[in-house]
Amino acid sequence: MFNRSQVIAMLCAAQLLIACTAPFGLQARIASPLDKALRATVVNTESGQRLQILQPENLPPSLQNAQDIRAILDNSNSVYPVTRNADGTLSIPLPAGRVADSTGLIELLLSDNAGGSWLLRFDTGPLVTLQEPPFQVQPAGAAVVGATWQLGLNPAESIDNSRYSFNWFASASAQGPWQPLSGMDAKVRWTPAQPGNYFVRLDLRERSSGAVSTIISPAPVVLAQAADDIVLTTPADGRVLAGDRIELQANLPHLPTDTPLIWSYGSSPQGPWQPIAGQTQGLSWEPPAAGGYFLRLQVSSAEQLETYTSSRVLVTAVSADDVLQTLPASGSILRGESVTLSASLPELPAGASYSWSFAPSPQGPFTAISGSGPSLEWLPEQSGSFYLRLRVQLSPTDVRTYTSGEPLVSVSDSDSVFALSPQPANLSRGESVVLALRETPPPARRISWAYALSSQGPWQAITGQGQNLRWTPPRAGSYFLRAELSGGSEANAILSSASALVNVSENSNAIQVSPATGQRLGQLVRLRANLPGTEANARYQWFVGPSAQGPWQSAQTLDSQPESAELNWWPGQAGNYHVKVDLLQNQQVISFVSPQPLVFISAAETFFQVSPQPANISTQGAVEINAFFQPPAGETFSYSWSAAPAPTGPFIALGGSNQLRFNWTQPGQVGRYFLRLDARSNQSGRVVSFLSAEPLVTVGEASQATPRF
Repeated sequence: MFNRSQVIAMLCAAQLLIACTAPFGLQARIASPLDKALRATVVNTESGQRLQILQPENLPPSLQNAQDIRAILDNSNSVYPVTRNADGTLSIPLPAGRVADSTGLIELLLSDNAGGSWLLRFDTGPLVTLQEPPFQVQPAGAAVVGATWQLGLNPAESIDNSRYSFNWFASASAQGPWQPLSGMDAKVRWTPAQPGNYFVRLDLRERSSGAVSTIISPAPVVLAQAADDIVLTTPADGRVLAGDRIELQANLPHLPTDTPLIWSYGSSPQGPWQPIAGQTQGLSWEPPAAGGYFLRLQVSSAEQLETYTSSRVLVTAVSADDVLQTLPASGSILRGESVTLSASLPELPAGASYSWSFAPSPQGPFTAISGSGPSLEWLPEQSGSFYLRLRVQLSPTDVRTYTSGEPLVSVSDSDSVFALSPQPANLSRGESVVLALRETPPPARRISWAYALSSQGPWQAITGQGQNLRWTPPRAGSYFLRAELSGGSEANAILSSASALVNVSENSNAIQVSPATGQRLGQLVRLRANLPGTEANARYQWFVGPSAQGPWQSAQTLDSQPESAELNWWPGQAGNYHVKVDLLQNQQVISFVSPQPLVFISAAETFFQVSPQPANISTQGAVEINAFFQPPAGETFSYSWSAAPAPTGPFIALGGSNQLRFNWTQPGQVGRYFLRLDARSNQSGRVVSFLSAEPLVTVGEASQATPRF
C-alpha cells in the first residue's frame, strides 16, 4: 500500500500530467479510492510483465468510456499508457521491480482524458488460499513408469469447484516447457510415459471474472522411476539355463502386497506378449526357449489397467547347447545312420528320469525319442535339422527342461547308398529295374523296399524283399526310393533317396493290333504287347471294352497259350474296341490301356446270311442261316446255333451242325430274333461266339408271314 507521502507525490504527478496534456485543458479531479479491490492478473510477456484488468465494467464510469487512459504506478512521475484489449480487458506495463505486496494487492493511479484521476487497488493474489504443499499427489512417493498418479489442489478450506476451470500441466523443469495433461476437473489422473521427476502446474481460472491464478509446485511431486527393476529375479542377474526355472518377485512398492498381477513376457518392449501363469507377486517361471526376455506387469482396477514394462531384458535363458551333446560332434548324419545323444549335467540324485525329444523348431511340436537315460542311441526316421529337448524329472514337483538353442542334429538323404540297374533308371512303363544297396548288408539283415512320388511320401511298399530286387513301377512318374533294414544285432535303419531315382515314361505304343483297319466279324485280330525288358516268365491277360474305362471283358481266343505277349482275338460282335493288357510279373500287376479305340468291327451285317432275305417267316415256316467264319488251318469245329429277342438274351438253342449252315424250322414263337453262333474247336475245346448286330429273323403269325414261292 502507498503511504501518505507517496500518494501526495502521485497526485502531484497527476496534476502535472493534466496541466501538460493540452488540449485536455481540464482541471484535475482526484476521486476517492474504491472501497473494494478490483480483480487483475499479472501476465508474463516477451517484453516483460503486464497487469491485466479483468473486469473493466467495475471501473468508475468515466474510465469505462474513456478513449485515453494513463497510469501512474509510483512516485517516479513516470506515466504508462493503458491498452484496451479486444476482449475489453485493460493492460498496463509494469516496470521492473513493481510487484504486488505480500497479500497480492497492487495500487496505481488511473487518469482519463476528462481530467479525472482515481487511486485504485487491484488484487492479483491467488483465487483460493492453499495449504502446504499446494497439491495433493497419490502415490506420494516414487513409483515406476506405468503407474498412474492422481493430482488435486490442496485448498485451505472447501471451495466450490464449479466456479473454476482447471488446466493442468507437467514439466521436468519449473521453467517448462509444460506438457498439458488430459482433464479439466479438480482432480486428474496422469500416467507418465517416460521416467523423470516432474513439477506440476495448475492454471486456475475463475469462470465469472476470467481471473487466472497460476500455481506451480515448489519441487517435483511426480517421481516416475525407470522400469528397469520392476521385477527382482533369483538368481539376481536373471540368467538361467534354458529349461531351468527362475524365481520372479514383483518390485512395485507403491502397490499393496496382495494386489493381483497379470504377468507376461516378450522378446522386445513392444511385444508381442505371452502370458505367464500365476497372479501372485512372486512366482516361478520356466522360459520357453533360449533368449532374452522383457517382463510386463499389469494391474487391473475398476478405473483403468496400469501397465509396467521393463525397459531392459530382465531374464536371459542361456542355450542348452553346451549341456546337450552329440556323437558325431557335428550331429550331421545320413538317414539310416544313428547318432549318440548325451547330457553333460552336474551329478543328479539317483532315480532321476530322462526323456528326450526332437522338433524342427525350438517352439516344437516335440516328438518323443524312444529310450531313456542321460545317453542313448537315436536313429532318426526322417531327414531335416532338429532341435533337441531333454526333460529331467528329479521329483514329482521338480522337472527341469533343457532345449537346444540351435539344431544339434542334421539328417540328410543320400542317393549314393543305392545301386540300380539300369543306371540311370529311365524306363518306359512296363520295364523293370533292379534295386540294391551299394553296400551289401549282412545276411541277417532284411531289406524292405518302398517308393513314393515325393520325399515326404506317402510310401508304398514294393512286393518282395532283399538285395537285387526286380521291380516294375506300376505307372508313369518319378519315384523316390526307401530301404528299411531290420533284423540282426543292429538297430533298424531307414535309407531314403534325396531325389527321384527311377523315372518312368508312359509307353504310348504298348499295345499293337493287326490288321490295323478293315476288320470284320468272323476274322481274327492279332494283339501284341510291345513291352521290352519284361521277364521271360511274365504273363499277360487281355481285355477289350467300349471305352478306356471299360467295362472290360476277356478277349476270346482259340490260342492254346492265352497268357502270352501275343494273342489271336476273335471279336464277338460289331463295335469299336479299346484294348487292355495286364502284365503279371514279380508278383505285380501292371495295366496298360489304349487311350483310343484300336479295333473297329463294322456294324454292317456280313457274318450272318439268312434266306429268305429278309427273313420274315411264320411260326411254322423255316429259314436257312449261313455264317462267315474263317477257322484256323488244321482245326475242325462243331457249331451251336441260338437265337434271342435281345442281344443280352435269353438265348434259345436252335441246334448244332458241323458246317457253317443251319436250317431253323418251325420257330413256334412270334418275335424278332438276334442270332448267335458258338464255334467249338474239336482239338482244344475252346469256344468263340459271334452275335448279330441287329435282329435278323422276324417270326409272325401264319397270316402275317411273307408268302414263300
